[in-house]
Amino acid sequence: MRNNGTLLVAALTTLAFFLAAPADSRAFGQDDAQRCLTNGVDWFSASFKDAKIGAMNSSLSLEQASTGAVYFAREYVRMHGLSAGNAFDQTIRSEQQFHANPPYRLKNARLRMGDGAAIRVEESGQSYKAFIEYNGEIRETALPEPLQYTLADYCALKLWVMDHPAAGASIKGKEFDIQQLRVIPSRLTLVSVSQAVFPERRRYEVRTEIPGRGQVTTELSADGRVLSMTGQGFTFRRSDRKQARAETPPVDLFLANSVTLDKPLDDPRGVISWDLGCPQDLARALEDGPAQRILCDGPNCRIRLGEPNPEAARPSMDHEQDWLGSIAGCPLDDPQLVALTQQAVGDARSDMDKLRNIAAFVDDYIQDVPGEAAMDVKQIMDRRRGDCGEHALLFTAICRTAGLPTRIVLGYYPAGDPAESLAGHAWAEAVANGRWVEADPINGGLVRDALHLRTGTLESSASKDLFPLSGAQLNVLEVHRKPGR
Repeated sequence: MRNNGTLLVAALTTLAFFLAAPADSRAFGQDDAQRCLTNGVDWFSASFKDAKIGAMNSSLSLEQASTGAVYFAREYVRMHGLSAGNAFDQTIRSEQQFHANPPYRLKNARLRMGDGAAIRVEESGQSYKAFIEYNGEIRETALPEPLQYTLADYCALKLWVMDHPAAGASIKGKEFDIQQLRVIPSRLTLVSVSQAVFPERRRYEVRTEIPGRGQVTTELSADGRVLSMTGQGFTFRRSDRKQARAETPPVDLFLANSVTLDKPLDDPRGVISWDLGCPQDLARALEDGPAQRILCDGPNCRIRLGEPNPEAARPSMDHEQDWLGSIAGCPLDDPQLVALTQQAVGDARSDMDKLRNIAAFVDDYIQDVPGEAAMDVKQIMDRRRGDCGEHALLFTAICRTAGLPTRIVLGYYPAGDPAESLAGHAWAEAVANGRWVEADPINGGLVRDALHLRTGTLESSASKDLFPLSGAQLNVLEVHRKPGR
């Protein structure tokens, strides 16, 4: 069974605690901090693909702690529903504390999942320490870079809108990603301002582009209140507490991420190549790949899968370091990950042999459990169970530790035999012999079939949606099979 619970939870976490902030050069003072206070809890209904799946709340308050006054920024998300028929109920809590005096530095931060797993960052002199908690064990880990994040950063998006910028204005921003233990830059653009007669009734639509995260669209009122946030298939819409918490019939995220076929695909593993019909507006959301080509003629496009694509983009060494960094909150020098990498690589010498060994190792190491969602690579190594998201994340972490540039790929894969639909799926691409080599570790090896419909990489900043074709129907145009199949 293919699924993507981990990547969906990761996307939800990103949006729920999305606090991209302009790098505003003006001084941030006590008046600004007071303007930023919410004076209560803001509630939002959470939806995925237009189906309600939970609730979120957010607040910023000034409170007295044992060490004096502290600004507390808190967020809470509950996501519940079904995943491949299995019920899940996931909660995510975030808290950030800031000093109440200039320069309003981050004091500490915590991200906690409903199963007790947590990441916390604590101030230590002029630097910070990070800790990962799971199964009663606490591991200290180093931050990959100095942490420069303050209350001014947290509040700047709200304050920027309260100053009524003009449509088209664009500024730099940043957000603190506690899972990656680093501050991530972004670009904010004011897309539009509603033409209300009174300025206090205007609505501001801001598009934020975050490297590796795609785009998030935020609608704010003139007083800086967030009215909605949309990105990667998720939407948070402002509502009252009762509406946000209201229970609705559970949605199966596995089915919500599926693409239907106009006719069943019999014996999928016997297919060596096939063509799918797709409207041009949907085809724009796809990317060519090593064995995938998008051919368009007017409003209709043809997706050709299974044939080598000589025009597919080759790895650019200018970006190689992007595919060799830590992933999902786990540094590559983590002793547990290093030991696992040595086991996975074994006696392999060539890059291709290393990839084969690692894919087979990950397939054997992780029990295939649909709907299982982990917060980071450390949890995956401890739990040893998960869906395609866990397989792809651990494979990528091991490959990078072995010095192989690797990235996660998202797309679709046939569900069942015969396959009447394509389900959301995740796999990986690694650099070997100067080209991208696809590997699907949940299937135990390198990709040699025509079954993977590629939408793009997880790092692609051009994607607004993790699974942009979900809910659509594709037409099976031609199917070529292996002899005797």
